[in-house]
Amino acid sequence: VEELLKAALPFLSGPPAPAVRAAGAAPVPGGVTTVAASAPVAPPAPSGPALEIEAGLQAIEFGAGRVVRGLRVQGAIVNGWPESLVVEGTEGEANPLRAAISGPGNRQAIELTIGDTSAWLTTLATPLRTTPLPPGNLATMAAQFADITTVISGGGVKLSGELSDRVKFAGSFRLSRATVLQQPRVVQILALKSGKNWAKEPLLELLAIDQISYDEENLKLSGLQIVGSGLIDRLKVNTASYRLADEKITMDGEYFGVGFEVIGSRLDPQVFLKDNNLLIRSVGQKNEFDFEAMARDAQEAKEAKEAAARKAAPKP
Repeated sequence: VEELLKAALPFLSGPPAPAVRAAGAAPVPGGVTTVAASAPVAPPAPSGPALEIEAGLQAIEFGAGRVVRGLRVQGAIVNGWPESLVVEGTEGEANPLRAAISGPGNRQAIELTIGDTSAWLTTLATPLRTTPLPPGNLATMAAQFADITTVISGGGVKLSGELSDRVKFAGSFRLSRATVLQQPRVVQILALKSGKNWAKEPLLELLAIDQISYDEENLKLSGLQIVGSGLIDRLKVNTASYRLADEKITMDGEYFGVGFEVIGSRLDPQVFLKDNNLLIRSVGQKNEFDFEAMARDAQEAKEAKEAAARKAAPKP
């Protein structure tokens, strides 16, 4: 995979490579399987398909023991854009992924299903450790996806919706059975000021977003549902939006029954409690809030309370 990435780098920031038709697969040294392709095909008339794709790979090694098996790609490219495309594969032993897009370029149906999201992202990011992408939107997106593995573990994904004009998406999202490794920044601030917090690494049974709206400028979410253990369901979000250009976020919801609003940047959110309009502001540096010390203090207080209870208990 590293060699494939090196070969692909010139095309990631430049014009697309000539259209080819996949003809089969053949193993090469190093355990990586490549697809043999025929000579470039001259583009037909604008109304016809420029390229039909059908390829299969028995296995791809991404390094560090990460393998994707049974990869299949099938579809048709019309006027330089996929009119239909299906990608299927299994990461590890039993972690399936299926992505599909269909319909004309101005309005297309999209579906994505993943068994274990963090495992797939870890596998896909493995070769980028030694062969980074050139600076640009693709590299930024890859880094953001890699960061997800530091926030959650596991997590099955189901995304469905409609892509219009190639850049606008409207649909719904489901994330199930994920362990939250790191609390969102807003939750850290709310917990610090309210004195109420989730349990450590709670299980997120379900994160459902009924309405997602995305275009080149904004990402908007509404109809959010959170179900889980460890008091994670005490966070309720009504609406949220994120502006891509300046990373400005807005959000409103409830935390342990207290309404709140968030306005500010992703790294410096300002949280207003609706009950008394008290401003809680992050000072901007993560290490200025010693959450590990807070956790130690909470554990020591718990142990002292348990010791006092044992001392006060009647002796047999």
